[in-house]
Amino acid sequence: MKFNSTSVYIELRPRTFSDYPKVWNGEVEVDIIMDKKNKLDEPSKGDLMHLGQMVAASLGLMEEDKHLVVRLEDYIQKRFEEVRKKETVKKDNVIYFNFKKEKELM
Repeated sequence: MKFNSTSVYIELRPRTFSDYPKVWNGEVEVDIIMDKKNKLDEPSKGDLMHLGQMVAASLGLMEEDKHLVVRLEDYIQKRFEEVRKKETVKKDNVIYFNFKKEKELM
């Protein structure tokens, strides 16, 4: 797997049951990773890391605010349906997928 040196990655490391090491117990360790050789300027790296922290913090907020979980699930479902509608066309009993980028369609 190739990584972009200017990106910030959020790693979710699953914790497993001690007696079933291949079964996820529902807990994760969260790491925010930035390449030490990142060529962005310091303010940009700081802003990007802060954004990564905000995204990672959403996990803790989901534990505290179950309404947030419902809102996120609804948002994901809505976005998935929007993307699926753009990418598929049904004709008779055949579904055609469009793999072109939106700009290419215009």
